[in-house]
Amino acid sequence: MGLAVEEISQGIFLNDLVTLSLVNVSGPGVFSLWNTDAFGGDSVFLSSALGSEAPNQLDLALEPGHYHFNLGFSEQGSYDVTLRAEGVLAEGVASEDFTVRFDVVPEPSSLFLLALGAVVTLRRRRA
Repeated sequence: MGLAVEEISQGIFLNDLVTLSLVNVSGPGVFSLWNTDAFGGDSVFLSSALGSEAPNQLDLALEPGHYHFNLGFSEQGSYDVTLRAEGVLAEGVASEDFTVRFDVVPEPSSLFLLALGAVVTLRRRRA
């Protein structure tokens, strides 16, 4: 998933930084947002898992301003994920909560796709 803050003019927020925080998750399972580094290690930034050590907030610098993350859900179903975007102004803090709905469906497994390919190949040979 891509997150973009590049359209915010520099100099509006202290240190040109916007903080994204996890406020609430409503759904049948756990929601997580993470990144994988060049060595295959995962850094979890947001997670609704009980006992998670995720900081549940993510600082986004206005430069470069565009970021990509992985999203994961532990079960299929509908999830309402409420996040807060916040920045520090000279005269206070500006923040806004917003909710994104995700309808999670299971991904077809590789084995299923392989079997489907075999069935199609066999049918073509018979025709």
